[in-house]
Amino acid sequence: MTPSRLLLLLALVTLPGLAKADWTEFRGGTGIAISRDAGLPDHWDESTNLLWKFKLPGQGASSPIVVGDRVYVTCFTGEPGRLVRQLVCVNRQDGSVAWTKDIHTDTREASFNGMMTQHGYASNTPASDGKNVYVFLGTAGVYAFNLEGKELWKVSVGQGTDQWGSASSVRLFGDL
Repeated sequence: MTPSRLLLLLALVTLPGLAKADWTEFRGGTGIAISRDAGLPDHWDESTNLLWKFKLPGQGASSPIVVGDRVYVTCFTGEPGRLVRQLVCVNRQDGSVAWTKDIHTDTREASFNGMMTQHGYASNTPASDGKNVYVFLGTAGVYAFNLEGKELWKVSVGQGTDQWGSASSVRLFGDL
């Protein structure tokens, strides 16, 4: 997903009076990407159904999640060896950036060529339990942040990589 398409998607999920429910994981947490909200628009462009947009600090292909009055999404800047991933928190009502958390890593990553150029190093959609935000960032590991951006913990899940990079999104299940 290009940054422009992502910005439009972010704007869509923030239209006041339309999408009311939280969208806490990839495909909304249901696995089938269906919203229970009624009357959602099926078209938007620069002049229709667009409340706001903003420019991400870097590239990204993750989907945004919505928790209360905030939208969370990941992106990245740099290249292997100087890679920085970001977790960005945006105010749902006006599109202003509430905070950005830079996540530096020196872990081995796939080269930026082939399929990697289509989704990059931030293709994993965050997930939230309504109290914290969890992100899987490839060889950098899994991170937990509170809703205000304070890092709570991180854990390595291995350093293996290939030409495809990583794309699996966090899925919450009970306390896991």
